[in-house]
Amino acid sequence: MATYNKFEYRRASHEKFNAAVCAESGGHYAVSHYLAGVSVECMLRAYRWAIDPSSDVKHDLRKLMKNSGVLEKLPAKHQSIVRDALIEIARRWTISHRYAPADRLETYLKVILARSGKRLLRDNSNEMIGFAQLVLTECDKRCP
Repeated sequence: MATYNKFEYRRASHEKFNAAVCAESGGHYAVSHYLAGVSVECMLRAYRWAIDPSSDVKHDLRKLMKNSGVLEKLPAKHQSIVRDALIEIARRWTISHRYAPADRLETYLKVILARSGKRLLRDNSNEMIGFAQLVLTECDKRCP
């Protein structure tokens, strides 16, 4: 397995985020959803790498959030909003979404978000990008 350093993870977080925005603008909402989650995973990995480069919690965003120490590095006034965004991303996203066609992701989202409609994938994509942007913006300011 390839090993990346904190600088590469940080750069990758921005590349994946930009790709998520492009995918959304092209109407590829499932791809955008997936890439927004990956962008956050990369940023959390940058923080975790600074603590312990050998650590690997696979793709579990909740464990990465905890083990990265990211919230403790943020000013108190930003911790709750970033934590809430991270929790929401972790609730909606899983690494297995890389295999999911749009209709399968939509079915998953209907259950966890308890809503439906023609714009569900589009709205979710937009929300995921918003959450990811918040996390990346706040974390990038203090990236180790």
